[in-house]
Amino acid sequence: MNWKAVWKTVGLFLYVILVGFVIYKGEAYGKELQSISAATFNMYPAIIFNGLFPILIGLLLGIPELVSELKKSGRWRWNWVKFLGVGLPTFIVALIPLVAYSPISKYFYLLILLLGRNQPILILSGVVFGYIFLTSPYKQAEA
Repeated sequence: MNWKAVWKTVGLFLYVILVGFVIYKGEAYGKELQSISAATFNMYPAIIFNGLFPILIGLLLGIPELVSELKKSGRWRWNWVKFLGVGLPTFIVALIPLVAYSPISKYFYLLILLLGRNQPILILSGVVFGYIFLTSPYKQAEA
């Protein structure tokens, strides 16, 4: 029996449980923040949480790839094409709810109008940004 494969499988199983637990607790906390916001008329905590929580999920999903990069030898590099081509646009889209309630909202009016109410796109953008942010660093083998 290959114990290394067994431990890797157990570790990945526990990792999936951890991610599921964080998503479950995060959703519960988000709903609690929304009810508090409705009672106090202070929407900022719920808006900030809804903008940043998907990014946290993306960061959690990127951990296995970062761990595999940590095990490699070589010099650290940053994949700028991946980060600027995918990461930056998704970051901007993910933060639309925060921008909508800030003084700079007038510069992003069309983007807020088009995407501000589209919750699935905002969530997906946050998850993608978190993943791209954590998987952009890589180790290049030294020649």
